[in-house]
Amino acid sequence: MNIGVQQINKSLTQMDEMTQQNSALVEENAATAKTLEHQAIAMDERVAFFCFDDDSAVEGTPTPVNPAAPAKHGVFVGSKSSMKPFNLAAAPGARSGLSPHAEQSSTTGENVNLDGAIEKHAEWKVRLRSAISNQERLDTPTISKDNCCQLGQWLYGHGKSKFGTKPEFRSLVALHKAFHVEAGRVSELINERKYGEAERALSNGTTYVDASISARNAIVALKKVVAA
Repeated sequence: MNIGVQQINKSLTQMDEMTQQNSALVEENAATAKTLEHQAIAMDERVAFFCFDDDSAVEGTPTPVNPAAPAKHGVFVGSKSSMKPFNLAAAPGARSGLSPHAEQSSTTGENVNLDGAIEKHAEWKVRLRSAISNQERLDTPTISKDNCCQLGQWLYGHGKSKFGTKPEFRSLVALHKAFHVEAGRVSELINERKYGEAERALSNGTTYVDASISARNAIVALKKVVAA
């Protein structure tokens, strides 16, 4: 009887792990799709620069598109009045080496967008793989710190003062820190031009992926506490 119960518990644990991995893959695919959309927008903007109007076609002179014009697909960074299209090359996590959390515009000193934090964690693998493909240098010291991103600033600031006694909060702080350590290690491999090792470090079953899933689950757990 005890053996049967143990087998059932083991099966349930395995199913739970598979569910968590599938959730992480769905979020990663969504992040990849968003990155591809940004790349398509950037390409549209570059191509649009060489568009001709009727007058310039006769004279043989290209008419540059107004840089203040909105992006074709309506994606902007900042206020619409500035009409500043999203620039993938300048996005945090690329050459700047900053965390994707820095893009959470809805985060303030008192509030944090936990759904956005989950999304940004999923984007990390996409950003790191992009750095591998483009052979970019990353800011490893910043990536390795868990208090530079907006989620980390909230965890060590207002979040700590409000939820610091909650076990879910303390767990997230520890797992979020572990995630940034792993991301920093991958970043260091990229900077050392060990691209094969860096790519393998992002594969399923690695310490990076385990840390990413654990951090994601910890954010979900804290989200329930915040919503209560």
